[in-house]
Amino acid sequence: MFGATVVLLAAVEVLTAMTPCEVLPIKDAVAVLGPGAKQKDNTAQECTYEVPLPPGTRRTPFNQPLMLTARPWWTDIASQSATEAARNAKQGFNEMMNALRQNGASIKDESANGYSAFSAVNTKKYDDSQGIYILQGTKNIVISVYRQRGVTALPDLMDKLRVVAKRAAARL
Repeated sequence: MFGATVVLLAAVEVLTAMTPCEVLPIKDAVAVLGPGAKQKDNTAQECTYEVPLPPGTRRTPFNQPLMLTARPWWTDIASQSATEAARNAKQGFNEMMNALRQNGASIKDESANGYSAFSAVNTKKYDDSQGIYILQGTKNIVISVYRQRGVTALPDLMDKLRVVAKRAAARL
């Protein structure tokens, strides 16, 4: 059992009929978290999967279950024209990348097949974190992994996130 918290944030344009759990199905949670992943929450705004703590284990700030969560990242587009929404989505995407870079994250371009993307790895704040941020028009996904300092990372985590991110982007 790894003592890390893994959070997958997936945002779906408000006007789409897809729910977060349709963008991030259980098979993707299993690909990242392992075969113990179970669905915990499924609402129109959030989808959570986790690997429960072993029976009798107390949840504390330093002992959390592995967790993958899909939820809206940026959804305030309903009142905007298509051109304005696309421009604002790109601006928000770039602002997110710059803010992460300014906070010490290492940024890498991950763009592919018709969408913009970058990964960010940050080990200079309270928790080690890794993430992949994807923008396709006004639709966006952020897949982030947070783990407590000193906790062993999941094996090949970024590679697993890249695979899941590509599949999620294709579902948008």
